[in-house]
Amino acid sequence: MPRRNAGVWALVAVLVLATGGGFWWLQQRVDHLTEELARRQQSNDALVQETRVLSRDAQDTVKELQAKVGALDGQVGEPATSRSRWSRSTRT
Repeated sequence: MPRRNAGVWALVAVLVLATGGGFWWLQQRVDHLTEELARRQQSNDALVQETRVLSRDAQDTVKELQAKVGALDGQVGEPATSRSRWSRSTRT
C-alpha cells in the first residue's frame, strides 16, 4: 500500500507542477499581450492627434480658398456688370 500512495503522490506532484507551469506560461503571455496593447494604444493616440491637426489645417485651407474664390467671383462679376451698364448707356 505505501508504494501505491507514493505513486499517487508523485502523480499529484507532476499535475501540480504542470498546472503551475501552465499558469506561469499563461501569465507571461497575458503580460506580453498587455504590453503590446499599451504600445498599440499609444501609437493610435498619436495617429489620432496627428489626424486632428491635419484636419484642422485642411479646414483652415478650405476656408481661405473659399474666401479667395468669393473675392474672385466679386471681381469677375464687376466687369460684366460694368459692360452691361456701358452698353445700355451707349444705346440711348
